[in-house]
Amino acid sequence: MARPLRIEYPGAFYHVMNRGLERREIFRDKKDYEGFLHLCLAIHKRFKVIFHAYSLMPNHYHLMLETPEGNLARAMRHLDGVYTQGFNRRKGKKRRVGPLFQGRYKAILIDKEAYSLQLCRYIHLNPVKAKIVSRPEDHTYSSFQFYAGRGGKRPEFLETDWLLGQFHRRGLEARKSFYQFTLNGLKDSWSPEEGLRGGMMLGGVDFFEKIRSQYLEGKDDKEIPHLKKSRRTPGMKEIHACVESCCEGAGMKKRLLVWALKRYTPLKLREIAERIQSPISYSAVSQICRRVERERQGNKKLQRLIDHVESKMSKVKT
Repeated sequence: MARPLRIEYPGAFYHVMNRGLERREIFRDKKDYEGFLHLCLAIHKRFKVIFHAYSLMPNHYHLMLETPEGNLARAMRHLDGVYTQGFNRRKGKKRRVGPLFQGRYKAILIDKEAYSLQLCRYIHLNPVKAKIVSRPEDHTYSSFQFYAGRGGKRPEFLETDWLLGQFHRRGLEARKSFYQFTLNGLKDSWSPEEGLRGGMMLGGVDFFEKIRSQYLEGKDDKEIPHLKKSRRTPGMKEIHACVESCCEGAGMKKRLLVWALKRYTPLKLREIAERIQSPISYSAVSQICRRVERERQGNKKLQRLIDHVESKMSKVKT
């Protein structure tokens, strides 16, 4: 059976995580944590991997990585493999053997412009939500302390300027804003799984389609099993053209366009709202769709328009 494909290209951003076999500990003492961080420095130097965030907990880790050379698989094979060898040698008089991790690391490709801040916050709050510490800056083995200006010397492999620069040009102001932004996430239950597309990407529909067209065309379904459920859907231009051709009146066009985008694309409510020419709230998107479905039952004109759209969309090649 073919392994699921890793999407790799220069400049790619990833959320990478792995967990101990049977949820057992992978870090038992200070030497383990420091050994792992030493390997992070090693893959930074050898593979040019940039770390934007990390959090190490007793039985798993989270990393946000950038790969300028598009070589995630090689870097992670080195990180997990060499760490496992060292862990097995260190544990007790009787040398430990066998796998340390539950399997291959999980890597989600990230739309960095849309999700990097939210993901960084999620990673830094993991120890708090797991009740390991009460405040994110109290976790020794997390990059948060360096973002907040409360750690010692920043590790060579860790890049903080890019994310801090999204808050303010001045370092102190940026750190204050970043700190508050992170704490605000304690009220939020967001998880990277919520925005996942095709089981392997975190980003909007435009990012998803761009990556699929550039890197996944012609790939075997066995390599990208999650994308079987994500076959090409009608695009924005096709839906716009269809609605324009069958509908008169700005109000009706808007309602039908919202309904069609909700039905035929993987866009979320907020994304649909942002793509409507006269902006609406994302809650209005849901209301419009419910109203269209309700009214089509007794409105023959509306039903004919919907039939026309459904007929056109059924002919779009997938």
